[in-house]
Amino acid sequence: MFTVAQLKRTYGIKPALVTALVNAGVIAPVKGAGGAYQLDFQDVVLLRSAAVLAASAIPPGRLARFLKVLRERLPADAPLSSVRVSALGKELVVKIGESIENIAGQMILDFAETTSVQQQVDTRPVVITRSTPLAAIEMDEQDEFARRLARAQALEATDQAAAIDQYRKLLKDEPSYVDAALNLCVLLIEAGESQAAYRVGRDAVVHHPDHALLNYNFGVACEECERFGEALTAYTQALAIDATLADAHYNAAQLHDSMGNRRDALRHMSAYRRLQRQ
Repeated sequence: MFTVAQLKRTYGIKPALVTALVNAGVIAPVKGAGGAYQLDFQDVVLLRSAAVLAASAIPPGRLARFLKVLRERLPADAPLSSVRVSALGKELVVKIGESIENIAGQMILDFAETTSVQQQVDTRPVVITRSTPLAAIEMDEQDEFARRLARAQALEATDQAAAIDQYRKLLKDEPSYVDAALNLCVLLIEAGESQAAYRVGRDAVVHHPDHALLNYNFGVACEECERFGEALTAYTQALAIDATLADAHYNAAQLHDSMGNRRDALRHMSAYRRLQRQ
């Protein structure tokens, strides 16, 4: 079973899309501890496909309505994931057998090939940020810490456990090394070591209270540990430093909404959408 937070972290599937499909009755996840949704494999398959369409600027609500109508048209034993939904311009279409139809069931004629969205869902963690990539580092030959950081970064692609170990050693020798803290926090979250990531972020922001990305990553670690109040404080601090951090606005909007703070949720969501349009 998957949680909404896991889908967001692993596949880049935004909670707004999950909510739209749940509200439309397209998926019906069970609720676990604390009322959090628990989604099964079929739900995830459908959500990943829906996320590809959402990436083509199809609003989640319209996508959810289309899938709801489609669900009602399909046989009860046929999962939605068994049919191919595509975007034709701003219209959603589905291929059933050899025909291509719109939401009203009308056949689309003279249409040799469906213009489907080919881009894959970005599987990189959209909610966490690493330090400067290895290739962009201008290292002083005498800077031993920079060389150690570069080695740790190089290890991330082949041996994450070794990279984690290298970052931990770096921070032991230099607790205020912000790049090591940023990357270690990311790796620990990806490895499911949320409590360890929380401790790294908590200690790092003591040294760098005015570092926007560090506060942002710490907020993500707090969310993973279900420390939602601390997460909101961290996102607020990150945005006070850099108001252009779109994902911090998005995460803050989700937290405010879950806490019943509708006005603040709408304010952050409006800021997020404005930044996405820029």
